[in-house]
Amino acid sequence: MLAYKMGRLVTVDPKYTSQRCHVCGHLDKRSRKTQAIFKCVRCGHESNADIDAALNIQASATGAAGRERVEPLGHPMIRQIEPAIPSR
Repeated sequence: MLAYKMGRLVTVDPKYTSQRCHVCGHLDKRSRKTQAIFKCVRCGHESNADIDAALNIQASATGAAGRERVEPLGHPMIRQIEPAIPSR
């Protein structure tokens, strides 16, 4: 159903994506400091572990795996509804 709705569906093996640095590509389980913190033991890159894993999955899906650095498509954003300006 997803492939039908999206038009194109790429499957990616998620193994070790949370242990691989998306900046230098180094794979080491020691880089995953906690559930939320990723710090590469090779290059020192620090990030949220889930975001780092998502960037690795994105790189695999788009064929960018193996490149030196994969730029994120965007940044998480908090959306707030602005209060309506009262009309006079």
